[in-house]
Amino acid sequence: MARPHLGMSFPLRGAILGFGNVAEHAHLPVWQRNHHFRIDAVLEPHPDRAKLAKTLLPGARIYSDIESLLAGSDLDFVDVCAPPVFMQISCLRRARPGCTFFVKNLWLLPQKAYT
Repeated sequence: MARPHLGMSFPLRGAILGFGNVAEHAHLPVWQRNHHFRIDAVLEPHPDRAKLAKTLLPGARIYSDIESLLAGSDLDFVDVCAPPVFMQISCLRRARPGCTFFVKNLWLLPQKAYT
């Protein structure tokens, strides 16, 4: 179903970071309803939530740490559903150019925190 549009191919490949209730019941259903997006990876350190993510996304790779996810995935976007700011800073430090991050909570940091 890949289609070029403004230099992009669809579906866009994404990851969900943190697979809690908000990710499961709010974010994932939205991504799954739109054929322009596909969740290819999930970061979830808790085994029971990781197992649920694998059940709901059988084609996705499940990771327990951010370094493995970002090293092993060619992503177009990341949906950050985990609350700790240190995870968000870690993501920004390791983001590759062109990868868009969606963050569920608005947070502001000085630029030096993530550069």
